[in-house]
Amino acid sequence: MELRFFNKKGEVRFFGGGSEGNWHIIEVEGLGLLPLTTQTVNYYGEHGQKTVSKTMPGRPITITAEVKGADRNDRAKIVSETLRILAKDGVLAVRTFRERVVDCYLKDLREGNRDGNFRTYVFQFMCDDCYFRDRNETEVMLSGRADLLKDGFIIGDGIVLTERRCGGRINNNSDVEVRGKLILVCNREGCVVVKNKTTGAELRLSGEAGNLYEIDLDERTIVDGDNVDCIGILNDDCYMSEFYLAEGVNDIVVSDVEGNDMVGSLKYVYFKKYVEATD
Repeated sequence: MELRFFNKKGEVRFFGGGSEGNWHIIEVEGLGLLPLTTQTVNYYGEHGQKTVSKTMPGRPITITAEVKGADRNDRAKIVSETLRILAKDGVLAVRTFRERVVDCYLKDLREGNRDGNFRTYVFQFMCDDCYFRDRNETEVMLSGRADLLKDGFIIGDGIVLTERRCGGRINNNSDVEVRGKLILVCNREGCVVVKNKTTGAELRLSGEAGNLYEIDLDERTIVDGDNVDCIGILNDDCYMSEFYLAEGVNDIVVSDVEGNDMVGSLKYVYFKKYVEATD
C-alpha cells in the first residue's frame, strides 16, 4: 500500500512495507465503510425502533507512520518539509491494486516518542466528501461527430470516417449515483433537451450559436467559455438537482424541442465514486 498527499506545495508519500521513502506506515484507519449517522423514533408499546434517516458523515482518515532520518537533524528536516505541505488542503491518493483519491485537509497531528533516529506521528485527515473517486474524470460524448478510425489507422489523405452521435448509454459503475458536468456547444440558436430516460429527469437549455456552456450539476451553476454566469439558459421548470446518473446503465437522449437530433456537441464529464479504498 502507498498513500500520497499532494497539493501545490508538493507531496508527502507514506509507504507500507519495505524501506522506500521517509515515512513508513504502521497503521491506517478510515479507508473502509463509514458508520452511518442515523435518526430513529420509538413508539410507545412497540418493540424495536424505526430508522427515519441515514446519512454518511465526513470521512476521517488516520495514518500512524514512522519517520526515519540519517540523524536527528535529517529527521527534523523531513518532518519540517512534511508539515509545510500538510498545512494546506490537498488530495490523498490511496494506491493498492488500484488507485482512488479523496479531497481532504490535515485536522490533527500528534507526535509520538523518539527512538533513536525514528519517531512516530499520528496524522488525522478529514474528508468533507465521504466518497473516494477515480483520479481522472470519465468523459462520454453524447452528441457530435466521433472518429471511427482508432490507433492511428489511416485510409488515405483527406479521408475521414466519422459517425454522428446524439444521445447514448452511460454505465455508471460507481457505488453511488453521481452528477458531474455537461459541456455543451451549440451550432445554432434554439433549445437543447437532455433527458435521462432511466431517471425521468430532463434539462432544457436555450443556447446561442457558437457558444460553449459548462453546466455543473454538483454546484448548480452554468457558465460560458469566459466564465460568465449563464444560469438563465436553463428552463424555469427544470432543476439541476434532479438530474444525475443512477447506478448502472443510464439511457440519455439529446434533441431539440421537436425531437430532432441536436446540432452541436454535448459531453458528459463526471468522477466515479466509491464507498471504500481498502487494501
